[in-house]
Amino acid sequence: MKAVQYTRVLIFGSCLGAFIIFIQTEFFHWELAIPLAIGSLIGAQVAMKLLPHISVVMAVVIFLLLIQFSTKIF
Repeated sequence: MKAVQYTRVLIFGSCLGAFIIFIQTEFFHWELAIPLAIGSLIGAQVAMKLLPHISVVMAVVIFLLLIQFSTKIF
């Protein structure tokens, strides 16, 4: 759980840095950014609520299914 918290802090810092660069260069699409940010926040909250209830085996199975699904799409 501690690793997840550290990861969230690092990702937030990375996203904040990217946000600052995009604002400075005026290359920012608000019509895309706002819905994606809201979806990201909702997804992160749902994941944190479900995390304690998912076993390691189930997490590996979900991860492998996501990889398989993404390779078929792209």
